[in-house]
Amino acid sequence: MRRSLLIALSALVLAGCGSVSTTVAVSQWRTEAHFDANTTTLVHDVRRAAEQLKDPASTVDTRRTVCAILLLDAQAANSALPTPDDQATTLLGRAYDDFGAGANRCYAARGAGYESLALASLRSGMASLSEGRARLDAAAR
Repeated sequence: MRRSLLIALSALVLAGCGSVSTTVAVSQWRTEAHFDANTTTLVHDVRRAAEQLKDPASTVDTRRTVCAILLLDAQAANSALPTPDDQATTLLGRAYDDFGAGANRCYAARGAGYESLALASLRSGMASLSEGRARLDAAAR
């Protein structure tokens, strides 16, 4: 009986040694993933892409360059997933997927139909990004 109690107690102590609170894990992930800086870059990229999509004077080369940069930055941000919080991972993954879809549609845009689909993807991505950021903030408290 005493030996079983010691084994159970030892297992409990060892289990606690490697655990990190969600708050600490989220804060570490944000730092290591450069989340805040990458998010600022992505928001800037989305705004630039939206401007190009809405500007009738935008050239194909300029639009494609801006959209390709957005795609690369969205892929880079996506590579930092998962976060320590499953809900934040889902929301951010959705945002990055929408940014990728918007960037691809932006790159291929040849008329108002494509442009409106690209803009819709970018808006959806921004909404998911906002929710994901809020979830990370809540998890870090």
